[in-house]
Amino acid sequence: MLAARATDEVRWFVLPTSAVEVTRRDALDLTRSLSLVRLDGVAAQPVEVADAAALLRTMRDIAAVLIAAEQLGVAEQAVADAVAYAKEREQFGRAIGSFQAIKHCAADMATEADLARSLVEHAVWAAVEAPAALPGAAASALVEASRSACWVSAENVQIHGGIGFSWEHPAHLYFRKARSNEMLWGDVAAWAEQAFDAYAYAADAGVGES
Repeated sequence: MLAARATDEVRWFVLPTSAVEVTRRDALDLTRSLSLVRLDGVAAQPVEVADAAALLRTMRDIAAVLIAAEQLGVAEQAVADAVAYAKEREQFGRAIGSFQAIKHCAADMATEADLARSLVEHAVWAAVEAPAALPGAAASALVEASRSACWVSAENVQIHGGIGFSWEHPAHLYFRKARSNEMLWGDVAAWAEQAFDAYAYAADAGVGES
């Protein structure tokens, strides 16, 4: 199925896959395949949907939750890798994890990942239990999880030092995925605006007031 604008409104269509031209594209994230999909003169069958635009928005929000969850996974794995390396890498006869600067950095990384987790879990709950809260929850989760994943994965490279900058080490894969996911589903600033609008509307409507 494909959503498209027809006569100034969003509608859904079913189209034959044989008529779709798919071209593989290089991606920043080396672990994900991206392709350009082209349709030219394809005969599509319209599908009747009660509110096609609302369905598209909901699917977009759910996709944002999924990307946020992957960003959370990137952040948490980067924290785990950084801590494990700091425990075994030695300088001046001591594990670098015993140095105050590394301790503070690792603590900040873990805090960022925990904050992202709380927002992602809330977004998953909203998707299942409170659809009306999904737009704000999904946007908030994507923005924070992306910010967390990008920063934490970059700090992971720094803690690994010289080896972290090499192609042979997997640290760059997490950084690439975090940056790619940040741009994968639209401008992060637009998602931040969606979160702001959703919670501003809730506040104006008195949602949550006793």
